Amino acid sequence: MKRIALLDSSLEWSAPVGPIARGHSPAVSMNNQGDLVLVYANSIWTPVPELRARVGKLDDSSVTWHDERKFDTGSFPSVGINDQGEVVSTHQ
Repeated sequence: MKRIALLDSSLEWSAPVGPIARGHSPAVSMNNQGDLVLVYANSIWTPVPELRARVGKLDDSSVTWHDERKFDTGSFPSVGINDQGEVVSTHQ
C-alpha cells in the first residue's frame, strides 16, 4: 500500500480490485457525505461518444459503486456534486 498525507489525515491505497469503468476522459467528484460521481466518455474514436456516469458511496475504506448509466453524448466531461446530492456535469 502507498500512503500520502492529505492535510490533517492520510490516505492508504490498497491493491486494485479491477476496473470501475472503461472509457476515456474520466472526471470524479465527491461531497462531504462520501457520495461520489464518476463521468467518462465510452470512446473517443466514435463519431458521437456516449457519456456515462457511475455513482458510489465511500464507506470507511472502500467505495461501493452502482451500475453505470448513459446520460448524454459528447466528450471531455467534468462533474461536481454538492452536499445535497445535486450533480452538475458539463462537456463538449
